Amino acid sequence: MWEHRLGISTRGVTDVLLPGYRYTTLSYSLIFRILRSLSLLPDDVLIDIGCGKGRVVCCAATFRVRQVIGIDHSSELCRDARRNVERMRAKQSPAMILEASAETFDYRPGTVLYFYNSFGPPILDRMLARLKSAVDETQRPIRFVYARAEHDAVLRGCGWLQQYDYWDDDRFRSSGRRNVSHGSLSSTRGVNQM
Repeated sequence: MWEHRLGISTRGVTDVLLPGYRYTTLSYSLIFRILRSLSLLPDDVLIDIGCGKGRVVCCAATFRVRQVIGIDHSSELCRDARRNVERMRAKQSPAMILEASAETFDYRPGTVLYFYNSFGPPILDRMLARLKSAVDETQRPIRFVYARAEHDAVLRGCGWLQQYDYWDDDRFRSSGRRNVSHGSLSSTRGVNQM
């Protein structure tokens, strides 16, 4: 239904260059539940790390935000994601797809980051270090969604992030985190324990 409504094609499973990982995605209902719970604002820049074919990018672009950016290391998946962004219906915000490494990407523009278990340690560790540098430099709070949280222990080890929400679709657990070094937990949500 959502594929037709948005005019995109993001279904299927695709092998990627990283051993043990494949392109898959969450259900539309869970993606929209997560996006609604983030209370996205017009100034938000959402970055989908490992965007694959662009399902989350297209869903997020139906909200009014400053920009939605999808990054992926696979040129094939980026091509598919760009095609989906170009032809999608109901777009409310600008969206773009960049072929980029999560370990070297400039996260400074981001206020909301979405990650669907696209890779694990040690790439995840280097990506989080890069993200922390961006947060330290901008002195701006972020929200970080980790869907299908297979390596959640890595995020738990990041003292600058604190869990504030949890979503479950009977297949995967997902968690939302905010950085705590700049007072972002002074807003509406408390911390939920897993």
